[in-house]
Amino acid sequence: MVGKYYSVEQIAEMIEMHPKTIQRYIREGKLKAQKIGKSWRVSGHDLSTFVEGTDGFLRSEASGGLQDIIMAAATRLPRPYILESR
Repeated sequence: MVGKYYSVEQIAEMIEMHPKTIQRYIREGKLKAQKIGKSWRVSGHDLSTFVEGTDGFLRSEASGGLQDIIMAAATRLPRPYILESR
């Protein structure tokens, strides 16, 4: 199975939060992540679950959700890492 994984920095930019806040959410278990090498990676599914589970806290009322956030950030960010699950 192939999935998209985002770095802490990419997520912070997408949802307009400080990277330390994202790291804290990972540490507290609020955001599921996997340690790959020395850095944390969050799957697209886990990111979607996190954003949708915040009851709109991370989304503005004008936003259509995670897809709009990702599409808006796509022009500013490098392509996500593609990793193969085994």
